[in-house]
Amino acid sequence: MLKKIAVNNFRSLEDFSMEIRPGLNALVGPNGAGKTSIIKWFEFLSLLGSFSLRESIGKIGGANHVFRRKGEKYSEMLNFSFTGTTQINSFSRRNSRNGSKIYIDYEYDGTISVVKNQIFFSRQTISVFISSNNKPSSKNIYIDWSYDILTDKIECKIETAAPKSFKKDSLEHFYFEKKFLEEVLNSHSMLESMIVPGQIFPIDYLFAIKTDISYRKAFNINPSQVRSAIDISSQPNVQFDGAGTVSTLYEIKSQALGERNRYKLTPLDRFRQKTTLPRLIDYFKLSDSNISDINIEIENFRNEFTLEVEYKNESSTYKVPIFLLSDGTAKWISLITAISTERKAIFIEEPENFLHPKLQESIVEIIRGEIDGGDGERFSLITTHSETLLNKLNPEEIIIVKMNDGRTCAERIPDPEEISKIIADCGFGLGYFYVTGGF
Repeated sequence: MLKKIAVNNFRSLEDFSMEIRPGLNALVGPNGAGKTSIIKWFEFLSLLGSFSLRESIGKIGGANHVFRRKGEKYSEMLNFSFTGTTQINSFSRRNSRNGSKIYIDYEYDGTISVVKNQIFFSRQTISVFISSNNKPSSKNIYIDWSYDILTDKIECKIETAAPKSFKKDSLEHFYFEKKFLEEVLNSHSMLESMIVPGQIFPIDYLFAIKTDISYRKAFNINPSQVRSAIDISSQPNVQFDGAGTVSTLYEIKSQALGERNRYKLTPLDRFRQKTTLPRLIDYFKLSDSNISDINIEIENFRNEFTLEVEYKNESSTYKVPIFLLSDGTAKWISLITAISTERKAIFIEEPENFLHPKLQESIVEIIRGEIDGGDGERFSLITTHSETLLNKLNPEEIIIVKMNDGRTCAERIPDPEEISKIIADCGFGLGYFYVTGGF
């Protein structure tokens, strides 16, 4: 997972840096402070991990949604860096049950330049530290790549040193042949590609970094999208606006009934198979204790999924179709499904919208539980204005976002232990401290 980001000249982010901690990270600040710019930077970074530079800029809305505007002009250079850790299975693990994990620490520094309406990577520096015991001791891959558009010349300095634990004749060791990397990196494809053009080897340490930073777009659930008709060809994945909730629940229900892929839907990956229907129903019950089940069927003539929520009380059982559910209930079902099936970092913009205060409190505990329950370190980044939600957060989870002289700034609470002590003594919540200017 990412540990720290720094960026200069992206939207309102100028000389901006932020530490990311495992678990819950909550961006708190007034409207216009730049919380959305921070979320958008993670989205853009994730796009760069999955697509070319040109595609990434197009998917986020165009260059005017990327480069910082100063007066009447846009910046002609975007600098950014990040650090993090990830892990992959060794080649032996892919072929036997006795394999081991390979741990990767990484540092990246890059520049995107604009010259005469051309946008390209002009510099990329990558340092990779690899170990088999999660204790890297030396740099194993160092790449210093640059491009001069005036001379159309690429310069690429590569240094490699295979970990001592890797056998010289192993597949893992072959990756450290400098000639092998030079052939890949000394090409103009790097002008459009961050770190490496694509996966170039079964055990690919550089591509593993791109995979690690490839996150989903921040969830901002729209109840009307949750209710909208879903074609049966839709794959199980909750989209950022809530679309796809019904097809995802259909897949989960099919797994519970032992009827996976009845209509050739792509199954959820192994991580998501840990999502059990009973656990989701328990979460749904927090919205209404009478909820007992969900029913998803195929409407063949309309080629659509249909979802009904089953309610049960002492005297009767009845079903309510999703298009008749309240905004709060529709959002809750979608948001819980999204959180429970996301295997990487979780991004949510203002989860409190449409939700009852009790559900706002519950969502904090659910996010913490889902993040802690995964394989390896994970984090969640949310934005919020809700005093109720803030009251459930810990001071060390807060990131205060402010706008100073047109620049977005973010900082942690300087003394979280002192704030926790004051809260315990006075009985007021963290949200009250925030809205009254306590920190």
